[in-house]
Amino acid sequence: MPGSLAGCAAWSVASGISSAAPAAYAADMAPPGMNAAAMSSYRMLSDFGYVAGPLLIGLLADTFGGSTALAATALLLVVVGLLFARLAPETLPRRGGGQADGWAMGETSGEVAAKPRSAP
Repeated sequence: MPGSLAGCAAWSVASGISSAAPAAYAADMAPPGMNAAAMSSYRMLSDFGYVAGPLLIGLLADTFGGSTALAATALLLVVVGLLFARLAPETLPRRGGGQADGWAMGETSGEVAAKPRSAP
């Protein structure tokens, strides 16, 4: 039972990371007035991945074994993460020496505007 609880906890953390941050990035990158289209496209592709991913990994596991399927999943995760880090544009404007301190995100209408935070 403790292993099941640990698995559920890990799944919860992964779900939290894999849903909110990419959705926020998709909303930030949407052109002005295109948030609905961008978010629906993001959701459609995400749902497709939830269906196609297990089928492909299952096929890979049946063909080459579970270790190969696990290694392929880990490799794909690392490659996609590195590609995103290298190619995806930053959505938070920077000021001065590249520090984002003291700045807040603008409206989420697709246009990211930097606004100074008000003093507490």
